[in-house]
Amino acid sequence: MICETYKGRQVKVSKGRGYGTTRIFVNGTDLGEWLGTQTEQVEWAKRTIDDVDARPFEGRWIECWYEPGTYELNEHGHVVAPGGICSCGYCRARRVEPCASVTVGGVCVCDDCMKPYLATPTEQVRAA
Repeated sequence: MICETYKGRQVKVSKGRGYGTTRIFVNGTDLGEWLGTQTEQVEWAKRTIDDVDARPFEGRWIECWYEPGTYELNEHGHVVAPGGICSCGYCRARRVEPCASVTVGGVCVCDDCMKPYLATPTEQVRAA
């Protein structure tokens, strides 16, 4: 088993169950079994971390590849820079607009906030 810390990430590679496989963990997330030696997989993980650090936050990788404390998860679970927004097509199509632009008399009337009031009586009972 090889355990290393590389650029703030914990990389652990151990022997896999299958012949010639290794199991990779990055920041505690199990990335499964892969063919190759443990040393090769540690080097692959380091190259991937270098690639992640060289690019802006784009929602392409799961959170285990980022250094803890340098990212946030948006409402869809995608990795974004602190205070930033995700640029993927999924998030762009489902972006939640801030409520401040849809207020009447200081009360928000956006679709999201009005859902409990617009629901049918059966849906209101289920929500409660």
